[in-house]
Amino acid sequence: MVPVHNPLISLTTCGTAVRSDDTVATDGTSSSTSNTATTAAASAATTAETTNSHSCTDVLASPAVRRFARSNGIDIGAVKPTGSHKQITMDDVHAYISAGIQPTSRIPASHQHRRLRGVQLSMAKRVQLSLQVPTLVFSDVYTVDALIQARSTMLAHAQQFHVDSNITFTSLLVKALSMALRQHPHINSIADPDGLGYTQVDTHDISIAIDTLQGLVVPTLTNAQDATLLHIQRELVRLRDLAYNNQLSVESLQGGTITVSNLGTIGGRTFKALLVPPQLAIVAFGSFYSSHTNQTSVDVSITADHRFLDGAAIARFSNTLRSIIENPI
Repeated sequence: MVPVHNPLISLTTCGTAVRSDDTVATDGTSSSTSNTATTAAASAATTAETTNSHSCTDVLASPAVRRFARSNGIDIGAVKPTGSHKQITMDDVHAYISAGIQPTSRIPASHQHRRLRGVQLSMAKRVQLSLQVPTLVFSDVYTVDALIQARSTMLAHAQQFHVDSNITFTSLLVKALSMALRQHPHINSIADPDGLGYTQVDTHDISIAIDTLQGLVVPTLTNAQDATLLHIQRELVRLRDLAYNNQLSVESLQGGTITVSNLGTIGGRTFKALLVPPQLAIVAFGSFYSSHTNQTSVDVSITADHRFLDGAAIARFSNTLRSIIENPI
């Protein structure tokens, strides 16, 4: 028990808190031993406070802010305060992190720590937003033998007329997607910031998922509804080159109305793509494969914003897209 008039807890601003019951004898030891322990503990607290004074004594911040900074390996004294009386707020710590300043925690030399910046930071924020949207996923299987034959015919004609163009399947899929949107214009929409409505967009600004050494980026090919297949191919090459050289602007990642992701060039039959808010849908294509009917098939999944698009609407849209892909000529 703690004697009357003795403090239960001694609090310090930044140093170590000293519990008085740690210094009180409880096993019948003499009071001199207890006093010695008390003196030693107080001395340790003074030493700890002196040691930490240069880093946190002069810093005004709430315990929650200090805890958040510490969990992110940030020296609270290095953060620029913007609050009243030079108090460091939670927003100040977030701003410090967003600035890409290296955490002060010790990282072994064999490890590599990386902070997201620019395009990658923008992508990360959009992925986080996708988790706040209720979605539905619709899956189907398309037959692509006719599409493969159509591409071979196009390449043969291009070679015959000495046209330097390699039409890729991604270009064909983008063109097919734009054609399907003409019949289902409400799919080509963006959600309102409050999530209570959406705006149907006339232009088909199709975002293309591109894999790079720096990670996934999704630049936008604008006005696909008016573009020829050759123009789409050239735009894809331009965007891909910018992405590979890490030269995409943040603006090029914005403004899309729907996204297409073709993982077939890498591998994997089926995957469910994350929505890219404020878009209402993303169409994902896997790798081509031979089905049990000896046809070449591809698994397709469509992730949609369930607040505005239901399963029936996406199924009808998918039926149109499948018809275009299976009958390209």
